[in-house]
Amino acid sequence: MQQQENKPRSLYEAFDLYAIFLRASESEKRANATIAQLQTMLLRYLLPGWGFPKLKGSKITDFEKQVGLDNLKSIELKRLQEAPEILQQQLKQSNVSGGSERTQRYILNRFLAWCESQEWLTWISSEQAEVKPAKLSGSDKSIRTTNRKALTKYSLRATQKSQIPSHLQQELDEFYQFRISPATGLGDLPVKPITAKNDLTNIQLILGWLHHYKAVPLEDLSLQQLVPFVPLRSQADKKGREQIQATVEYTIQLVRAYIEWLQASSSSGGRESQSSRTAINIVQTWIAVAKFVYRFEMGNLQGSSFSDIPVVKALRHVRRTQRLIEEKPTVTTNEELSWVEFLQMVEVLRAECEVSQPSRTLTAIAQSYQRFLIFAFLAYLPPQQQIVYRELQFIPFHENQDNFQRKQQENSCLYQENETWWISLAVNKHKSKRFGGSITLKVPNLTYPGDRTFYEYLEAWLIGNIAKESLKSIPGGLRSSFHPSHSCVFTKHNGQPYQNSTEFRNIIKNASLRITGKVLTPHTVRRMFVSYVLQQGYSEPLIESLAELMGYSSESLRRIYACPRFDKTIKNEVSSLIEDWVQASLKPTNKE
Repeated sequence: MQQQENKPRSLYEAFDLYAIFLRASESEKRANATIAQLQTMLLRYLLPGWGFPKLKGSKITDFEKQVGLDNLKSIELKRLQEAPEILQQQLKQSNVSGGSERTQRYILNRFLAWCESQEWLTWISSEQAEVKPAKLSGSDKSIRTTNRKALTKYSLRATQKSQIPSHLQQELDEFYQFRISPATGLGDLPVKPITAKNDLTNIQLILGWLHHYKAVPLEDLSLQQLVPFVPLRSQADKKGREQIQATVEYTIQLVRAYIEWLQASSSSGGRESQSSRTAINIVQTWIAVAKFVYRFEMGNLQGSSFSDIPVVKALRHVRRTQRLIEEKPTVTTNEELSWVEFLQMVEVLRAECEVSQPSRTLTAIAQSYQRFLIFAFLAYLPPQQQIVYRELQFIPFHENQDNFQRKQQENSCLYQENETWWISLAVNKHKSKRFGGSITLKVPNLTYPGDRTFYEYLEAWLIGNIAKESLKSIPGGLRSSFHPSHSCVFTKHNGQPYQNSTEFRNIIKNASLRITGKVLTPHTVRRMFVSYVLQQGYSEPLIESLAELMGYSSESLRRIYACPRFDKTIKNEVSSLIEDWVQASLKPTNKE
């Protein structure tokens, strides 16, 4: 398995790793352009600021490029902290225009932000020092990175809120509450606030399209413009059934018209959206609107659910069609590892927890522990969606029982009981409904070479029981070195929780790129795991239980994650471990 230097010492090494990251995460054309811009900025402006000769011509020669890159190898990475001030001085001396000056600062800002996300700037700082992201003047919003004509904003957000009719604003507010806290008896689980806000964003876009492009007056806009309401009791007569069918057809035609407009070329007035995932999200929002419009009708359908409403049925059919469009032949991409390679990578991250250098800061050691634990939870338990780990709550021993039960209902939790660690997955944050209030998983206590156990790493992070002579026990664990202002298990180094998926996903992407040269995400890790498990020939009940623990039906699990390439070389003891915890989780409330 490919392994790069864990922590670059020189500016050249950091630049080289950044180039690898760009080529892996962006299109070839865009990555090459960004790399060339950064290289020019480093050679033309920063190197002279550090005392190297200035470049003579307007174009960098091959010889100057080679000499400049060699000079970067002699610049210690810690001097990158001086870069913003040096760049500003050099730009001023060179009489660079305002637009070019903003571009150069933007290029440096991106590079600094990426280095900061790797924790390199924190790692090279003095004991307990924290390097804050560079605050550069100017704004990257004014910098155009494409020659394409900017598209006109059409969302209702582009309309002043004071102009939005009060009845519509009230309806949107009620929709939001309906999504996050549906009335009991409706058979719908509450969604996360961020999901409800995404629905509101989609609704504002759709209503904006109706207003700006379909000439629907502002005062006529409502959610019933998207899904007209017809009383369900009218199904009893032929005329009523015809009316319901007409409204269903109208709704489906409106959905398709909006999606077609999104996908149309800009020359024909469209938005050039090429993402089938966008279309699926739009239909999903439309389904939520249909449920909201018909929420008071559920009392007229004794023993029925939202799926019995004709327009909901029709919209779900459209969603299935869009998913078929999205699906492609399932092949393993070159950005995936075999499962045994992934386990080897987790071992590399565990090794990084060792205090190899006396000068290494406490926060750098803590960050290594956090990275290892995130990957360990993905490797040692059925891998969950990233939001489970991002919002996972730590419940200390001293929590009272009422507080403990409340937290279990609201969030997924990690806690210790009788010297055993458990994860409780809250159903309202987890897709599975099979196990009632929560799903409880025992955290396996693996023993590593040298007789250190996984629980020791976990307790060093959360509690402070550090079984290393080179480190003293720390109240609150290594996690406390970041001074967290929350109770989440994982924390950003500024003490704040991970508030969005991108921030958390980057931990996995950046670590995998650094160690293996491949960019992994929580989704690809889940896919790798499912591919391995499906290849082992486990019984169907076992597969169904595994699917439940990952938040899916067995059919959905196979459809979303299955791929033809499987790893058969994983050790037998790991296979036994997988089967043990899945079997133990069939009745999750019966603890050992």
